[in-house]
Amino acid sequence: MNKDVFKMEIKNSTDYPIIDFWGAWHDPCIAQHPELQHIVNKYKDNGKFKFVGRAVNDKFATWKQYLEKHVYTYENYICENRDYPNLRIELGIYSFPRYVIVNTKKNKVVRSNFQIDQLRDILNTL
Repeated sequence: MNKDVFKMEIKNSTDYPIIDFWGAWHDPCIAQHPELQHIVNKYKDNGKFKFVGRAVNDKFATWKQYLEKHVYTYENYICENRDYPNLRIELGIYSFPRYVIVNTKKNKVVRSNFQIDQLRDILNTL
């Protein structure tokens, strides 16, 4: 998945994709997943939002094992570092977890680099 494919995927998905860039190797990312699932459950019927997890710098086996033990209803994908070594730099992802909300109608990032406890308030304003 390169940056152009990522843009196409987001643009065609919904009005406001909420992307969680995370790593199965990173305890703060793991700790926020149950709260993110609660938020997904609350907003799943809204129609404006689509929640997507993007594991970055994970190994496929570690990522898959984690998701088999922890079932989440939002889509999750992996970008292995060996296949996409520059993805973090191209997308400006320097810390984890990193949430990004995109407005697909305006083709721009609405919010980035906020905490999980701020997400509900942000979604209520969109």
